[in-house]
Amino acid sequence: MTKFLITAAALSVLALAPASAKPLMMGCSGDNMMKVNDKATGMADGPQKMMMNREIGMANTAISNGDVRGCNMHLLNAQKMMR
Repeated sequence: MTKFLITAAALSVLALAPASAKPLMMGCSGDNMMKVNDKATGMADGPQKMMMNREIGMANTAISNGDVRGCNMHLLNAQKMMR
């Protein structure tokens, strides 16, 4: 439930962002965040899943604060852990 609320908050922030900022948000889009979150949910419990969830949380915090670059960095780190 918490992950759903965090994802919903991130999507609402993306919807309210100015149009000029949209091209910069391609790496940290709502679709990409949902894909990474779904992959993390499907992973077996362990240290890698915990680190991935931490990166997703930091990406959500960054986008909530308007830090697109930080969100991209944390989301990329989470995507690297999926491999």
